[in-house]
Amino acid sequence: MASTQYSLNFSASTSAAGPSSTSDSVPIAMTSTTSALLVTTTLDSSTPSITEPTTDARIGLTSFLHKDDVTKAEIMWTLKTVMSNYSYSSATGLNELLRTMFPDSDTAKKFQLSSKKMAYIIRFGLAPYFNSKLLSEVKKCDHFVLAFDESLNKVTQHGQMDIHIRFFDKCSEKVSTRYFGSQFLGHATADDLVINFVEAIKDLNSRQLTQISMDGPSVNWSFIDKIKDKLVRDPGDPVLLDLGSCSLHIVHGAFQTVPKNLISGICNVKRSYHCLEVGG
Repeated sequence: MASTQYSLNFSASTSAAGPSSTSDSVPIAMTSTTSALLVTTTLDSSTPSITEPTTDARIGLTSFLHKDDVTKAEIMWTLKTVMSNYSYSSATGLNELLRTMFPDSDTAKKFQLSSKKMAYIIRFGLAPYFNSKLLSEVKKCDHFVLAFDESLNKVTQHGQMDIHIRFFDKCSEKVSTRYFGSQFLGHATADDLVINFVEAIKDLNSRQLTQISMDGPSVNWSFIDKIKDKLVRDPGDPVLLDLGSCSLHIVHGAFQTVPKNLISGICNVKRSYHCLEVGG
């Protein structure tokens, strides 16, 4: 059966003789989008009658519904705005522009996107979706690394702690670093950092955390000592590695040092071999 709507009509009798008369009944209707049925019941009958809805009722309800194509178009433009670093004000006049460019398009006629709607789509639609996708990918890994940095948010005039997560992505088979979330701070003491950090990673399994990357202020070193006591770990859990303030710098430095020494050693061997050949 085609999915359109049905209407449930309750008829209240206004006759003084009682519920036996239905000639003066007043219908009270409720409609919704389900199957194409009209259910009518009266006070003098417990058996409802089912009839087809009128064409006008179908058309009236359909005019308030958006097709998936319209929603898809609005989401795609919102994603384009994010990926291209457009401002929310770029949506100003967009509806009229699309209708002018594509006058024969039903999608363009129903396209409605403003700066506020775009912000709501990003905050309450796209962000939770991509965050859940990221969490599902991280939960497939055995270990992950978290990196954070604090800076002043010039808009809110408060400290902001941005957190990134680094893990091995089994789908792409590469190490991936992704933005995980932000916490807004007041006076950022070591205790404040610990509270906000734990709140930010509450959906992660802290036992899979192997290292925390950060910059080098003394308050962050105090944070490391406090977070080790805060995170609950069993004897069999991996040890939280201490690679210095920023593991990325340490590891990159190690990778740079090894090739330099290796190349230097190879050059010395070749030079010595050449000297032997010339001397011989």
